[in-house]
Amino acid sequence: MRKFLLHSLLAALTLATSSGCNSTVNQDELRPALLTEPSQQEVATLVAQALNTQGVKVREDVFMQKSSLVLESPPFTDAQGNPLMGKQLEMPQRFMLLTDGQLCYLQHLNSEQLLPAPTLSCR
Repeated sequence: MRKFLLHSLLAALTLATSSGCNSTVNQDELRPALLTEPSQQEVATLVAQALNTQGVKVREDVFMQKSSLVLESPPFTDAQGNPLMGKQLEMPQRFMLLTDGQLCYLQHLNSEQLLPAPTLSCR
């Protein structure tokens, strides 16, 4: 019985790792990309997903002329709403739009997370 369980576990691990290899993206095949049409809402949704947050705002022409995106947190302000100098504590969040020639991907460069973006059209 113990030998059967060991073989079953080994078979399950082999299946899991072999199916995982088929679904991974070859990073060497990815290249910077631009959108073929404006997709502000789709990009904002993907960025929010990567940052595990809501309410991300991006420009209307995001990824139309550059394949990179840098987001900074709003600056800290005083009681009158004036920005406080030297109070930016977080690093900017950096993203890159990539393609493998068929599918678009959004890579969060800070964490190296790669998100497939099947609703986007890239060139």
